[in-house]
Amino acid sequence: MSRKSATRRDVHKSFLQGCFIEQVVMKSARVSAVPDASKGRAGQRRTHWLVGAAERLNELVALTEGWDGKRAPAVAEQAFLTAARVLGELAEEQIPRPDISPSLDGGLLLEWDRDGFDLDVFVEPDGAATVYYEHGDRGWDGDWESKREGVRLLLTHLSTPSRAAV
Repeated sequence: MSRKSATRRDVHKSFLQGCFIEQVVMKSARVSAVPDASKGRAGQRRTHWLVGAAERLNELVALTEGWDGKRAPAVAEQAFLTAARVLGELAEEQIPRPDISPSLDGGLLLEWDRDGFDLDVFVEPDGAATVYYEHGDRGWDGDWESKREGVRLLLTHLSTPSRAAV
Protein backbone atom coordinates (compact mmCIF):
# COMPACT_ATOMS: atom_id res chain seq x y z
CA MET A 1 0.00 0.00 0.00
CA SER A 2 1.43 3.39 -0.97
CA ARG A 3 1.91 6.14 1.58
CA LYS A 4 -0.68 8.22 -0.30
CA SER A 5 -3.29 5.44 -0.02
CA ALA A 6 -2.60 5.00 3.67
CA THR A 7 -2.92 8.75 4.25
CA ARG A 8 -6.23 8.86 2.39
CA ARG A 9 -7.60 6.40 4.94
CA ASP A 10 -6.64 8.62 7.87
CA VAL A 11 -10.01 10.20 8.49
CA HIS A 12 -10.97 12.49 11.30
CA LYS A 13 -14.43 13.82 12.07
CA SER A 14 -15.45 17.11 13.52
CA PHE A 15 -18.83 18.53 14.36
CA LEU A 16 -19.63 21.72 12.44
CA GLN A 17 -22.96 23.51 12.87
CA GLY A 18 -25.01 20.32 12.68
CA CYS A 19 -22.94 18.69 9.92
CA PHE A 20 -20.15 16.18 10.18
CA ILE A 21 -17.17 16.89 8.07
CA GLU A 22 -15.17 13.76 7.46
CA GLN A 23 -11.92 15.12 6.18
CA VAL A 24 -9.53 12.76 4.45
CA VAL A 25 -6.03 14.14 4.81
CA MET A 26 -4.98 13.86 1.15
CA LYS A 27 -7.69 16.03 -0.44
CA SER A 28 -10.93 14.06 -0.23
CA ALA A 29 -13.52 15.36 2.19
CA ARG A 30 -17.14 14.56 2.85
CA VAL A 31 -20.03 16.35 4.51
CA SER A 32 -23.14 14.60 5.70
CA ALA A 33 -26.12 15.57 7.77
CA VAL A 34 -26.05 14.03 11.21
CA PRO A 35 -29.45 12.50 12.05
CA ASP A 36 -29.08 12.86 15.82
CA ALA A 37 -28.06 16.50 15.42
CA SER A 38 -30.99 17.44 13.22
CA LYS A 39 -32.27 20.15 15.52
CA GLY A 40 -30.98 23.71 15.53
CA ARG A 41 -29.86 25.70 18.54
CA ALA A 42 -33.39 26.75 19.44
CA GLY A 43 -34.76 23.24 18.92
CA GLN A 44 -35.98 24.13 15.43
CA ARG A 45 -35.93 21.42 12.82
CA ARG A 46 -33.04 21.91 10.41
CA THR A 47 -34.00 22.56 6.84
CA HIS A 48 -34.36 19.58 4.56
CA TRP A 49 -32.15 21.14 1.86
CA LEU A 50 -29.01 20.66 3.95
CA VAL A 51 -28.79 16.96 3.04
CA GLY A 52 -28.96 17.75 -0.69
CA ALA A 53 -26.43 20.54 -0.29
CA ALA A 54 -24.07 18.18 1.56
CA GLU A 55 -24.41 15.62 -1.24
CA ARG A 56 -23.61 18.30 -3.82
CA LEU A 57 -20.53 19.44 -1.87
CA ASN A 58 -19.38 15.81 -1.73
CA GLU A 59 -19.73 15.54 -5.52
CA LEU A 60 -17.75 18.71 -6.08
CA VAL A 61 -14.94 17.90 -3.66
CA ALA A 62 -14.44 14.63 -5.54
CA LEU A 63 -13.65 16.50 -8.78
CA THR A 64 -10.06 16.10 -9.91
CA GLU A 65 -7.80 18.58 -11.66
CA GLY A 66 -9.01 19.12 -15.21
CA TRP A 67 -12.69 18.52 -14.35
CA ASP A 68 -13.62 21.23 -16.89
CA GLY A 69 -11.86 19.39 -19.73
CA LYS A 70 -8.95 21.81 -19.48
CA ARG A 71 -6.78 22.71 -16.49
CA ALA A 72 -9.17 23.79 -13.76
CA PRO A 73 -7.87 22.77 -10.34
CA ALA A 74 -9.81 20.52 -8.00
CA VAL A 75 -11.93 22.26 -5.35
CA ALA A 76 -9.59 23.51 -2.62
CA GLU A 77 -10.03 22.05 0.84
CA GLN A 78 -10.35 25.50 2.45
CA ALA A 79 -13.09 26.47 -0.02
CA PHE A 80 -14.93 23.27 0.84
CA LEU A 81 -14.64 23.83 4.59
CA THR A 82 -15.82 27.45 4.36
CA ALA A 83 -18.75 26.55 2.11
CA ALA A 84 -19.79 23.83 4.58
CA ARG A 85 -19.57 26.35 7.45
CA VAL A 86 -21.64 28.95 5.56
CA LEU A 87 -24.31 26.38 4.71
CA GLY A 88 -24.29 25.14 8.31
CA GLU A 89 -24.83 28.68 9.58
CA LEU A 90 -27.78 29.14 7.22
CA ALA A 91 -29.27 25.69 7.85
CA GLU A 92 -31.61 26.86 10.57
CA GLU A 93 -33.28 29.32 8.27
CA GLN A 94 -36.31 28.33 6.23
CA ILE A 95 -34.61 29.34 3.01
CA PRO A 96 -34.41 27.99 -0.52
CA ARG A 97 -31.63 25.53 -1.32
CA PRO A 98 -28.72 27.17 -3.13
CA ASP A 99 -27.24 26.04 -6.41
CA ILE A 100 -23.66 25.01 -5.68
CA SER A 101 -20.99 24.92 -8.37
CA PRO A 102 -17.21 24.82 -8.62
CA SER A 103 -15.25 27.81 -9.89
CA LEU A 104 -12.42 27.55 -12.37
CA ASP A 105 -9.87 28.60 -9.75
CA GLY A 106 -10.63 25.91 -7.11
CA GLY A 107 -13.30 27.82 -5.23
CA LEU A 108 -17.03 27.29 -4.85
CA LEU A 109 -20.09 29.37 -5.69
CA LEU A 110 -23.32 29.24 -3.65
CA GLU A 111 -26.15 30.87 -5.62
CA TRP A 112 -29.71 31.84 -4.87
CA ASP A 113 -31.41 33.23 -7.99
CA ARG A 114 -35.14 33.68 -7.46
CA ASP A 115 -37.64 36.02 -9.10
CA GLY A 116 -35.09 38.67 -10.05
CA PHE A 117 -33.12 38.37 -6.80
CA ASP A 118 -29.50 37.32 -7.29
CA LEU A 119 -27.48 36.40 -4.20
CA ASP A 120 -24.07 34.77 -4.57
CA VAL A 121 -21.54 33.67 -1.97
CA PHE A 122 -18.22 33.12 -3.70
CA VAL A 123 -15.75 31.07 -1.67
CA GLU A 124 -12.14 31.57 -2.77
CA PRO A 125 -9.71 28.64 -2.78
CA ASP A 126 -8.12 30.04 0.40
CA GLY A 127 -11.51 29.98 2.17
CA ALA A 128 -12.28 33.72 2.02
CA ALA A 129 -15.98 34.25 1.25
CA THR A 130 -17.52 37.26 -0.49
CA VAL A 131 -21.22 38.00 -0.84
CA TYR A 132 -22.79 39.71 -3.87
CA TYR A 133 -26.46 40.72 -3.96
CA GLU A 134 -28.42 42.31 -6.78
CA HIS A 135 -32.10 43.04 -7.40
CA GLY A 136 -32.90 45.45 -10.20
CA ASP A 137 -30.87 48.59 -9.56
CA ARG A 138 -30.24 47.70 -5.90
CA GLY A 139 -27.34 45.72 -4.59
CA TRP A 140 -24.50 45.32 -2.14
CA ASP A 141 -21.42 43.22 -1.60
CA GLY A 142 -18.87 42.49 1.09
CA ASP A 143 -17.12 39.76 2.99
CA TRP A 144 -19.21 36.95 4.53
CA GLU A 145 -18.55 37.94 8.13
CA SER A 146 -19.84 41.50 7.67
CA LYS A 147 -22.82 40.54 5.47
CA ARG A 148 -23.97 37.35 7.23
CA GLU A 149 -27.02 38.93 8.91
CA GLY A 150 -28.04 40.69 5.69
CA VAL A 151 -27.84 37.36 3.87
CA ARG A 152 -30.04 35.68 6.50
CA LEU A 153 -32.64 38.43 6.29
CA LEU A 154 -32.66 38.36 2.51
CA LEU A 155 -32.93 34.57 2.27
CA THR A 156 -35.68 34.49 4.88
CA HIS A 157 -37.46 37.16 2.83
CA LEU A 158 -37.04 35.08 -0.35
CA SER A 159 -38.75 32.14 1.33
CA THR A 160 -41.92 34.09 2.19
CA PRO A 161 -44.89 33.89 -0.20
CA SER A 162 -45.30 37.66 -0.59
CA ARG A 163 -42.00 39.22 -1.53
CA ALA A 164 -41.54 42.95 -1.50
CA ALA A 165 -38.39 44.52 -2.96
CA VAL A 166 -35.48 44.43 -0.54
